[in-house]
Order: sequence, then structure tokens, then C-alpha cells
Amino acid sequence: MKKFFPVLIILSALFLYGCNTISYYADYKISLFQVERPMKAVQVYGNPRIDDVFNDAKYKYCFEDSLIKISMSADSRQIIFLFANKTNQTIKIPWDEAAYVDEDGFSHRVIHSSIDFADKEKPQPPSVIVRKSQMEESIIPTDFVKWIDSGGEHSSPYWNVEPFLVENIAGKGSKENIYATQADFLNAVKLNIGKEFQVLLPLEVKDVTYEYIFTFKVDDVKVNKK
Repeated sequence: MKKFFPVLIILSALFLYGCNTISYYADYKISLFQVERPMKAVQVYGNPRIDDVFNDAKYKYCFEDSLIKISMSADSRQIIFLFANKTNQTIKIPWDEAAYVDEDGFSHRVIHSSIDFADKEKPQPPSVIVRKSQMEESIIPTDFVKWIDSGGEHSSPYWNVEPFLVENIAGKGSKENIYATQADFLNAVKLNIGKEFQVLLPLEVKDVTYEYIFTFKVDDVKVNKK
């Protein structure tokens, strides 16, 4: 059975007041801004199409050329892809050459949903999309997969997937995001509006690799009290 990372579309922050804990969460609207391909892909596979997907609960955007059709969606923790090979040739995805590029331009290794978290730093074998077939994967940057071991007598260690937008709320490396009011939190997360991040996916066909770069943009954010 295909394993997927937990699909979470929220960033959370805590406001501590007396004995009560109030949690605010930010619901981001993230769109597919553009897709870049090398010139050789343009010459071989023609002009692309980028469309919104309105009738699917999981996928929000679709990219298509004569090589592949990719439906996708993104949230603050992962990007989900549905690959459809349109050709009579096998397509390979060499995952060790894929990358997530954050809003500051730093490149990160990625892990996809067929790989156990414990193996996130090991070489990842390519995925194979057989001719005229489909494959579904989700990816996250490995730097945001953390092994948590509190060392407590009554707590068990576990893998945690951190949202890759949350550091931009309270600063890089911050472990807590505490705000006095819901308005303060909203003002903080609004700083993410307009920011972009990218996913580089290499697609290999008959020993030729084409690098597809997907740029996603934070269009809006809403804050609610949980």
C-alpha cells in the first residue's frame, strides 16, 4: 500500500495565558506559479499547459506537455504529485538529483513517500513510470524530518515532520512561536504571502534527463483559533 506523509495544511503557534492554552493555526493558499523546462525539453515535447483543477479534492493544479501530465498540490509540509506518462517510453525519476529550494534560495535534499524516514540520508533508487501508466508520490525536504527523543521516562522517541514555512514566522531556528493575540499571529504569518519555493524534478527518458522546475507561491493566509 502506498505510504503518504501526513497531509497537514496548517502552521501552529501557541499563546499561553494563565492555565489555558490557545492555539492559532494558519491556513495557507499555495498556488503553482510557473514551470521551467530546459530548451531541449521544449523542442522535443512542445508547449506546456498549466491549469487549475476544480473537481479534485486532492490535486489543485495540473501541468502537461507531450511527455507527462502532472497533477499536484502543495501545503506547508509536503508537495503531492500524480505523474501520468503519456508516451510509449519508460520515464525514470532519479530522486537523488531532485531538490527543494526554499524561499531564501537554499537547496535541500528531498525524500519521497516510498522511503522510510530512517533511510532519508541514504541513496534513493529511481522511481519508474512505465509507458502509459501513472504513479503517485509526495515529497518533503529531508532537513525538516526530525528524530525527536526527549529522553523522558514516559515518552517514546518519534519522527516529526516540521512545516517548511514555520521558521519564517518567528525567525530561523526558533522552536516556539508565541503571540499575545490572534492579530499578532496573523501579522506574523502574513509575512509569508508572496514568498516562493521550488521543486526540481529530473525526468529521465532513454538516458536523457530533463530538469523540470516547479515554482509555488504563497497567495494568501487565513488564521483561526483552534
